[in-house]
Amino acid sequence: MENKMKKDFSASGILFVGCIFIGLGLGIIFNVVVAGLLVGLGTGFLSRGII
Repeated sequence: MENKMKKDFSASGILFVGCIFIGLGLGIIFNVVVAGLLVGLGTGFLSRGII
C-alpha cells in the first residue's frame, strides 16, 4: 500500500511540473508569460488532483 502511494505521488509530481513547463513555454511563445504560467499551474493542480 505504501509503495503504491509513493508511486502515485511521484507520477503526479512529475505531471504537475510538466504542466507548469508546458504553460510557461506556451506563454513565452505567445508573449504572455504570466498567463501561461497560471494556466500551467491550474492544469497541474487539476491533473494532480485527478491522479
